[in-house]
Amino acid sequence: MSRDRKPLTEVSARAVDVRPMSKAAELAALLEKHRGERHAIVMQDYPDPDAISSAWAHKLIAARFGIDCDIIYEGRISHQENLALAQLTEVAMVRFSDGYDLAQYQGTVLSITRERRPR
Repeated sequence: MSRDRKPLTEVSARAVDVRPMSKAAELAALLEKHRGERHAIVMQDYPDPDAISSAWAHKLIAARFGIDCDIIYEGRISHQENLALAQLTEVAMVRFSDGYDLAQYQGTVLSITRERRPR
């Protein structure tokens, strides 16, 4: 019996890649399946800088896959730092109101929707 090991290519007809898909590759595959769609990125009421920047980042990433997104919020952007972020970046956001047509979207993404916890 020989102790020499044969290369995998000699043992198997083809090498099989068993590595799991990276998170980035999973996201890319998911977005590719939705190419050409229009999505609503929904933030919590009174969005904060984390919600705004996360929604904006998703919008930019989705655009690379041909997905048109609107960033939607309810309530007001009220704190000075939130207003400054929205004004300086000129990120386009839609304020939700009764009668807004959500049927125009084929998908929905939730961006940092959090519950306020009592302190």
